[in-house]
Parts: sequence; structure tokens; C-alpha cells
Amino acid sequence: MALAIGSSGDTLLRVVNREGMRQKGIVVAAGSYTQAHIERLARAELALKPHVNFTQLWVYGAAGGAPLPKPPHLTYEYWRGMYDAAVRSPNEIAELVSIGANAVLRVRDGVGKIHRQILVGEDPLAVEIDGDRLEVLYFAFSAARGYVSQRVDVYVRTRAPLEAEVGLKLFQKLQVFFPGLEVSIFIRNDPWFVYEPTYPFANPFVEDQHPPTAEEYPNGQTLRCGGTAGSSYCRFE
Repeated sequence: MALAIGSSGDTLLRVVNREGMRQKGIVVAAGSYTQAHIERLARAELALKPHVNFTQLWVYGAAGGAPLPKPPHLTYEYWRGMYDAAVRSPNEIAELVSIGANAVLRVRDGVGKIHRQILVGEDPLAVEIDGDRLEVLYFAFSAARGYVSQRVDVYVRTRAPLEAEVGLKLFQKLQVFFPGLEVSIFIRNDPWFVYEPTYPFANPFVEDQHPPTAEEYPNGQTLRCGGTAGSSYCRFE
């Protein structure tokens, strides 16, 4: 059930507290989806005690909503149709991500312009490993089901050649922030994780680009890294 969170008329959609983590979703009142109001909500979230190592706050405007899940056995044609529809639609959505002592706010306005503001320290979504610059594009959390552990998939873009050694170091760097969760890292040289089921049809925080054709997409590679603290792997998919 949605709960009112204050006299502003904003509505709390969900709160998830895990070890060292806090996640929340808020729909702002009509007319309140502004950079200033979203920043106030983000800074209030960062001020909560106790401090946690990972915070994710989603903020939605009247013309906003969470990314649609992908169906199993996705075809390129279906993905492209959903992608084209998504990028044409207004989507008022913002996300605060705090990792350790760093925090960044990403805001997509009603006309599709993306604003990025570092609130504390440095941008936690920009990572450098062995001289390679990597950008975390998206966190996808999945609930535990049956014998499948609760997990987080982290989607990353880099302009550098994909190397297993860099992927392993990134995996080891990030997994400590998600205790108790199965962590997988997906890395590409572009933002088109077309066939990955937990990546959205259109990432709201990636500037619209020309998507690849069905023939062009296989020319790129996805490096997937995962495992446990004692045994990790990277492989191309």
C-alpha cells in the first residue's frame, strides 16, 4: 500500500531495507517534479541514520514510471518496438545512488533531457580500474524465488577494450556493497543490453542514440562477471 510521506503530498511507494542497503520509491505531488524538490528529497534521504553503504531512491513525476520488465525469449523485433515507444514517451524519473561516501542524482525531465548532479564526494557511477574508465548504467534487483538467491545485476559501459581482468576487479569492488546478494556484472562498449532480461527496454538515464540493427548487434560483446568472494569468473556472452 502507498503511504503519504508528508504535507507536500508526495507518496511513498516502497521501502526495502537490507543489510547495509536502503531502497525507496516516491511519487511526487502534481506540479512538484522539479530539480529543486527532487534534490531536497535526495538530500533528506542521504541524511537518514544510520548511514548505509548503498542507497537507491527512485523519484517519479506524474508522467513517470518504473522501466517495464522484459518478457522471456525476447526477439530483437519486439525489443526494438518497445524501445522506440519508450523513447518517444515522456518519462519523469529520477534516481539517487549513494555508494560508500559518494552520491549522485540523475534526473530525466519531461522532454527527455538528463541532468546529473554529484551530491556528495565523487560520482559513484564513474569507476576507474587500471586506467580504464567505466560507467555504471543501471542496477537491477531481483527477489529470491525458490532455489534462486536474491540478486543484483549491474550494467556497465566502457569505451576501453573488454578485458576479463578489469571485469573481475570491478566485480570485487562492487560486490562488497551488496552483502547476501548474488552479484553479476555485465559490461559492454555500448548501452545496448538487448537480450539481458533485467535491463530495461530503454534506460531512462542514457541519452537517446541510434540503436543497432538486428544484424549489427551481434558485432558487439557482453562481458559477464560474477561468482563469490572466494571464486569469481568472467566470460563473454
